[in-house]
Amino acid sequence: MQFQINSDFFYESLKNNNNLIKFNNIYPILENFLIIIENNKLKITSSDGDLYMYTNIIIDNNNNFQCNFVINAKILINTLKTISDQNIFFKIYDKYIKIQSLTSVYKISISSGSEYPQLPNLDFNKFVNLNINEVKEIINSILLTVAKDELRPSMTGILLETSHEYLNFVSTDGHRLTKLTLKKGSVNNPRSFIIPIKLFNILKYQNKEEINNIDLFFNDKFLQIKTSNNTIISKLIDEQFPNYNAVIPSNNDKEIIINKSQILNALKRGFIYSDKINYQINFKITKNCIKISSEDQNCLNTYNEILKCDYVKNDIIEIGFNVKYLIEMINVIDDCNISIKISSNNNAVLLMPSIQKKDMTLIMIIMPLVL
Repeated sequence: MQFQINSDFFYESLKNNNNLIKFNNIYPILENFLIIIENNKLKITSSDGDLYMYTNIIIDNNNNFQCNFVINAKILINTLKTISDQNIFFKIYDKYIKIQSLTSVYKISISSGSEYPQLPNLDFNKFVNLNINEVKEIINSILLTVAKDELRPSMTGILLETSHEYLNFVSTDGHRLTKLTLKKGSVNNPRSFIIPIKLFNILKYQNKEEINNIDLFFNDKFLQIKTSNNTIISKLIDEQFPNYNAVIPSNNDKEIIINKSQILNALKRGFIYSDKINYQINFKITKNCIKISSEDQNCLNTYNEILKCDYVKNDIIEIGFNVKYLIEMINVIDDCNISIKISSNNNAVLLMPSIQKKDMTLIMIIMPLVL
């Protein structure tokens, strides 16, 4: 049994699946690709035990044979990486596969794919389609504030709330919160789910053509994402997401508008001089002016800078932040000007674009530090 395929094309197809594989897995078989060939279709399966990824490609298979086998992912993908762009031939035997390029021959051991774990047949309902700009916004902003603490499993994923009019994507790490609202509805009844972050981390490494449009499907326990060539299935997180609406302030009436690049560069300078325990940076906001300061008392280094801004109130605001958090949040806001809304120096602060995008609303929340 044999087939031929372009080496670069096969490598790129496998690379997406390889992002899912964890080596030194407690289930050694999951360190392999499962390859299923049926006539001229080749299906690649990879899994980490929670997520499954399937990639379908067309091959030149004149004999129209069928087979399935598992092959070590690391060896196969590292081999393909070293082969220049050319057609290569695969010959499949009982215990190994032979790969022949223009100048080399490789033998890689294989085994039956019958032991590879498979998901049962699942029924899904289609919920929504996301375009590339929406997917990029989710990846850039929502992933930033997902908690990494496994002791709080509900916060290690992304909440998706659906309705007929909008979709809300929400994440929080306990110090910050991000909410992205897309003004597009689902085709089914309103629901809410917690999606594991690693599913979107996988999407982050897909090429633009793959995520140009994606379809989301759900059932009670699983989420399925379909791109042009890939299908990803993930278990949902079976936990209760925190009541995030309780922490979104509604009375932050002191708004500061400031140029994104100016404040971002100032914060990066302030970071250099901040203490390396809580990374505190302080703002003193007066009419049309922000004084930014930080200091590292251990070595007496200090930093002060004054920036112009749009702030028309006479109230003086003195407030402190974790500068690392602030830099990360402002960096993902896609606008030339940033809106900062404050009520007092000990309540949650709102960050957002000064002008929201059409059909998309982004708000970010950060808790201030004690002065």
